[in-house]
Amino acid sequence: MPNLRGKTWTETTPAKTEDANFWESHLIDDESYEGLQDLLEGGAGGGHVIVNGAGTEMPQQPKLQFVNATVTNGNGVTIVSGNGEKGDAATVTVGTTTTGAAGTNASVTNSGTTSAAVLNFVIPRGADGEGVPDGGTTGQVLTKASNTDGDVTWTTPAGGATWGTITGTLSDQTDLQTALNAKLNTPVNYTVTLSSANWVNGVYTVSNSAITATNNVMLTYPVSMSISDYDVLRSADIRCTAQASGSIQLTALGTVPTSDLTIVITIWG
Repeated sequence: MPNLRGKTWTETTPAKTEDANFWESHLIDDESYEGLQDLLEGGAGGGHVIVNGAGTEMPQQPKLQFVNATVTNGNGVTIVSGNGEKGDAATVTVGTTTTGAAGTNASVTNSGTTSAAVLNFVIPRGADGEGVPDGGTTGQVLTKASNTDGDVTWTTPAGGATWGTITGTLSDQTDLQTALNAKLNTPVNYTVTLSSANWVNGVYTVSNSAITATNNVMLTYPVSMSISDYDVLRSADIRCTAQASGSIQLTALGTVPTSDLTIVITIWG
């Protein structure tokens, strides 16, 4: 039987007088004509065999038409292929998505099959940028770890702070406030009683821890001073003639007092 693989036809069998022209223009292989005519006309000498789905051979028929059919020769070799059955559609699903290390390449792998793909993705994370580093705890501060830009670290500040010679803690600054108050130009009054027995050659030394070598010191009298004491103070004409850290020296330029005398020493600055 001639090889008819890949040949298709739809025209009605031509008249015998037109056979030669028809097959010459429609068939690639001229030798196929006789075998094909056998298939189409059937009859006792027909070369075709019809087999149903159960494998039973059917009677030969004339004027056959082949629609999506497969034709084989006597040896079981396919000479005309029909349409195959519709296959199952392929599927694609997403499996896992994993974060890779910074600087590595992204990748996709198939853990399924070619017809049922399961795609697993690895996506690298970005490199760390400059900025405030992660970590740290409440109360910590950022400090430079080196002279390199961006090289900082979390540290716990010390429990106290120092301002020159003044020390203290951030949570309790009474010592600092006291030191600041002492630096203000606010006068501080100290009442001092000058004992008549402590005058030495008209000089009297007054000790007070608030006095420094550079304080401003002024002598005044209390508002409650009696007239007689005021007369004694005026006659004594007491002046501050020397000053050192912790003391001042008073000198009676007039009459040295022979009775105890209360005065007010004002210190500021």
